[in-house]
Amino acid sequence: MSGERFKRWLPEGGAMLSRRALGGLVSGAALALGKTDLAGAKKKKKKKKKKGGGSGNGCPACQANEVCLNNACSRFRFVTRWGGFGSGPNAFNVPRGIAINDEGVLYVCDGNNDLVKMFDTDGTFIDSWGGEGTGDGQFEGPEGIAFDSLGFVYVADGENDRVQKFTASGEFQDQWGSFGTGNDRFDFPVGIAVDGDDNVYVADVGNDRVQKFTSEGVYVATLGGPGEDDGEFFGPWGIAIDGTAVYITDAGNHRVHEFTTAGAHVDTWSGFGFGDGQLVDPRGIAVGIDGTLFVADGNKRIQQFTSGGEFITRWGSQGTAIGTFSQPEDIAVDADGNLYITDSEVEKYAPVEANRRLASESRIRQPRGTQRKGAR
Repeated sequence: MSGERFKRWLPEGGAMLSRRALGGLVSGAALALGKTDLAGAKKKKKKKKKKGGGSGNGCPACQANEVCLNNACSRFRFVTRWGGFGSGPNAFNVPRGIAINDEGVLYVCDGNNDLVKMFDTDGTFIDSWGGEGTGDGQFEGPEGIAFDSLGFVYVADGENDRVQKFTASGEFQDQWGSFGTGNDRFDFPVGIAVDGDDNVYVADVGNDRVQKFTSEGVYVATLGGPGEDDGEFFGPWGIAIDGTAVYITDAGNHRVHEFTTAGAHVDTWSGFGFGDGQLVDPRGIAVGIDGTLFVADGNKRIQQFTSGGEFITRWGSQGTAIGTFSQPEDIAVDADGNLYITDSEVEKYAPVEANRRLASESRIRQPRGTQRKGAR
């Protein structure tokens, strides 16, 4: 990808670097913060849409932005993590999208290694496929990943500006898209999700829109467009679907939008900031087994919201210790409510028993979207 294509993400007068030249460690959306000073970014948020606030679950450690390992006052506890920098089977070079299929197999987009890697839920390596290139089944920066109801795998192939479709074992089936601004053209696709009718939604970050396709790649509709008003984007990133609700993180505008699967805008919530319920450059989003939403926040933390955008809890801070993040990218949720988060590696968190009971007594309905079915 040429640096020119992502010039708009760079500070005024900044050197133009490709996404790969940056090592993938800073997304184009993150660079949007350099384009606008923080005070300015904060001013443009609409206070009427701000939701959240409060003290979370009341735990002192959680209020201190720490994780309470194995402590019943926390909603989630750390289980394990795996990976680390490298090119081997159990290593990553900037992991991106993550999703889990109905058989409990995790698929991780290993961005700069140009691979999709498969693991069991304890982190044991199963297989990998792909490789750098522009041919069928090859990748240039795989970003988002999702499944349809038949088990087919869809990958947003970022720098190749296309979507590729595979069997569950990685056999190439189909591909669509190329660089451009028209329907079924992309300028760096990132997040991807599949609805209950097997329609595929793709976050077209450089064109500030989400495009909807059939499972065969036929263009259906466009959600959103460039701008700062409700229902408009400055770098749409992650997508999650629950029934007819489509949730999309708007990285450059630091917020989340809700649309219907028919394309109608429903709500916009959050906004720039560092407090509870506020976001900076949000990336992946996932729907939990109880219908709540988990957002990978550029504040180096995970935040949990109701489906209407009310803040519930958060955990994480910057670092390398357990319960901290360098930059959480994406989130997957399994049938038991466990969370899998791509950072510099993959981390697994489990709901504590009290929270698991609350989820069981609530609505356990598995969405077929980016993260659990079926990215970013």
